[in-house]
Amino acid sequence: MRITPFDFEDAKKAGEFLSIIMHSIIDKTGSSRLVIKDDCKILSQIYNRAIESYITKDRKSFSEIIKPVVDATGLQIQLFDLAIPLSNYKNELPFPESKGND
Repeated sequence: MRITPFDFEDAKKAGEFLSIIMHSIIDKTGSSRLVIKDDCKILSQIYNRAIESYITKDRKSFSEIIKPVVDATGLQIQLFDLAIPLSNYKNELPFPESKGND
């Protein structure tokens, strides 16, 4: 596992994603989530670092948070729902080859 600092470029992208999400879920549904800022931070790091997968147990974030960003930006990401056994994902996960630094 690698801990990645949240930097200036991440903050700029998180602001863009927040705008997308605000227009998508808050303006249309009246819904609000106190953790939207955290979701935006995670998505911005995924976007800026070309991370291919996201694992979460928060199903609500798939449709309310991630889908609007994917639709607006073309972000390519494979979502893994921890509520579904990992064995359902064709018994293999698409991990890249390690370069020895991880």
